[in-house]
Amino acid sequence: MDPSRGEIRTMKDSPHNITRRHALGTMVASAALPWLPGCATNSSGNAQVGGAALLDEFAWRLLAHEPERATGLGVDTGEHASLRGRLKDVSPAGLADYAGTLRTDLARVRALDTSSMEASLRSSFEVVESAHATALDGLRSPTAMWRSAPGATPRTW
Repeated sequence: MDPSRGEIRTMKDSPHNITRRHALGTMVASAALPWLPGCATNSSGNAQVGGAALLDEFAWRLLAHEPERATGLGVDTGEHASLRGRLKDVSPAGLADYAGTLRTDLARVRALDTSSMEASLRSSFEVVESAHATALDGLRSPTAMWRSAPGATPRTW
């Protein structure tokens, strides 16, 4: 192939086997490079790492109650493969367990000192607090209906 003669090399002709996934991964990784200096550990570094880990824990605890979301997000792999093929438990006991998880995590968020965290992480915890409180209010509502359970009746908590 000689580009000077108007010949164009295609991916099939390339000695490198680069997939769209590899190209996208490379672009995302290179886009993150300017942010790496901000990842350096400082006085609040441990709070950042601990805060991010706690947010991950909250997310996985919620996905355990709604495993079909894990499948939709494509994260039901590896150590979370047990979520694949499962459905949300909409029985009274399952919903009570879900409400218990929301209450426990809400109490943990409210007890957390976020003052040493970066604003973005602090904001994430505020969102978790608001979302969990709103969800619990909805579960307590005597008119709460569950769309995923055909013929479901209002439940009170």
